[in-house]
Amino acid sequence: MIGTIRDSLNQAPPWVTYAIVGVVLVLAIGVIAYQMSDSGGPGSTSDKHFYCADCDSGYTVSPEEARELLRAAAKANPGTRPLAKCTKCGKFTCVIGKKCPKCNAYFAMPEKSGSLFPDSWRDECPKCGYSEQRERAVKAALKQKAEGKYDPDKVPEFIREAVEDAEAEGEGGGDK
Repeated sequence: MIGTIRDSLNQAPPWVTYAIVGVVLVLAIGVIAYQMSDSGGPGSTSDKHFYCADCDSGYTVSPEEARELLRAAAKANPGTRPLAKCTKCGKFTCVIGKKCPKCNAYFAMPEKSGSLFPDSWRDECPKCGYSEQRERAVKAALKQKAEGKYDPDKVPEFIREAVEDAEAEGEGGGDK
């Protein structure tokens, strides 16, 4: 008898359950709609960069425009690697590339290597030499050194060299 009374007192009315489920659904739909919208604006990280190997130029488009360009490329060159049409020279010679955040140069990134660690920085700008990968790796290594957790034997040689160069230049503890 006491257990039955306790259960009936602890049970919430159905409208509370419906309200909680409704709020959760509205929040979930809102989050999904926000993620699907192009809320980043111009220059957002979702933009796609293309590099033309023929005329050594590049351009940036939205993800939707990139899909359309690659569909048109697949139709123009069926059975081959889809190369997008260059906006400058008009040829189908553009590959998905990278835009350097330092000097704004466009370039093609080399194919991924099969190993966990490549032997060079894939995103190194051929014009100014900047690499976001290098910058992140150096900051992480310098932070590990400051904490006494850095083990140079666990990282490839080219990363060790970048860390040593950064230390020589006096970049400090990686909090930049």
